[in-house]
Amino acid sequence: MFMFMLFIFLGFLALLAINLYLLWSHEKVSRQLRDDHAKLRVLLQAMDSRLKGGAEPRSDDTLALETEQLLRLDFPKTVAPEQKVCDPALDLHFDENDSK
Repeated sequence: MFMFMLFIFLGFLALLAINLYLLWSHEKVSRQLRDDHAKLRVLLQAMDSRLKGGAEPRSDDTLALETEQLLRLDFPKTVAPEQKVCDPALDLHFDENDSK
């Protein structure tokens, strides 16, 4: 009887350890997602200010995070669209006489 009770007690301890590990892992992932969300918010604000104004974002409007290097993105002012060259190997021509 003692062995059965010891087995049940150790089983409950194992379940408790598993639940605590899962809680710790979930907290770690949540913290990482929160940090990534803050970095994305800073990047989106920088991109938005550059697209609207075409200038560098002002430092007093940006969030004071440790992601200062993310705000130094270089976007080209004007990009000329390149002429696409048609590859002759990709042109498909069907001859109606061969479709018998």
